Amino acid sequence: MSVRIAAAVASCALLAPAAVCAASDACVAVLDHAAGKDPLALAAEFEKQYGSDSSDVRPLWAAATLLRCSAVSMTDAALQCATVGRARALYGKFDDAATAKGAKLWKKELADARKTTGVLTTSYATGCVQAAHAAKNANQHEQAANLFEATYQLTDKAVHLYNAARVCELGKLRNEAVVFYTAYLALPGPWLDRRDAVGKLVQLQRQLATDVGDLVRQAQQSADLARSSGQRAEQTAVLAQQQAKVADQRALSAETKAVQADQRAQKAEMRANNAEQRAAGAEGRATSAEARARSAETAAAAAQRRAAEANQRAGEAAAKASLAAQRAEAAEARVRQALEHSAPAEPTAPGGR
Repeated sequence: MSVRIAAAVASCALLAPAAVCAASDACVAVLDHAAGKDPLALAAEFEKQYGSDSSDVRPLWAAATLLRCSAVSMTDAALQCATVGRARALYGKFDDAATAKGAKLWKKELADARKTTGVLTTSYATGCVQAAHAAKNANQHEQAANLFEATYQLTDKAVHLYNAARVCELGKLRNEAVVFYTAYLALPGPWLDRRDAVGKLVQLQRQLATDVGDLVRQAQQSADLARSSGQRAEQTAVLAQQQAKVADQRALSAETKAVQADQRAQKAEMRANNAEQRAAGAEGRATSAEARARSAETAAAAAQRRAAEANQRAGEAAAKASLAAQRAEAAEARVRQALEHSAPAEPTAPGGR
């Protein structure tokens, strides 16, 4: 026996009467099959199997047994009561289907189902009723109605449907109350108070009609408001379309201007390139002129040095020439003196001195 099955059997001994635990042998098989799975989902799969192939009614019994065995360890009263009620309903469906097909084929399962149906009723009905009243006192009307409905599935007593309807009425759950009152009055009876139920059903239907009328008026107002909003939206859309056209035209104009600006920029760039080329040429010529100027300066400096040297030599030559002239004059003077001393005396003419 697995740990999960052992825990279920142990909880059975603690939470449910001995009559429920007596069927634990059947629980072992179904819980073993459900190990690691959600029992509620697996039970739904069993029901789906029967719906696909109604020739085999065993999935109905397996679904009911799995729900019954799983309910033992549930701690939530609403879930436990609903699960047990569903299990009892499935046992009843299995009983009808198996009996129709031949009771001998399903003798063991039918015996288990019939025994378990009575056990479930006596074991859980009282607790479900108490939980329903506790939920009602706590103003949990929807949960209380579900508990009363689960109790009805366990007991088939019409009073629980009536109580479910009353709880829904207290909780202002009018639609649900109408459903429960209608189901209650559809039963063959005896009714707790047919006249009261009919009166409350009519009153609820009138209230619902009023609510529907209010909803219709609200819907009409909402529709009118929606139409007005739609008209405003349409006008806004038209205006937006016009603005979009203007924006499109502006965009085209801006694009044209951008193209023109790009063309002007290209021309300016070409002019700048030309100017840059001219500037580069001018810089080259200036560099050449500077080189020639430096060469001319160098040549001028050399010429100045040569001129200075020539001037110096000319001065020296002039000095030498002056000295030579002086010597020449002196020599000439000496020559004249020498000539004067060496020349004979001329005869004096008669009558001369």
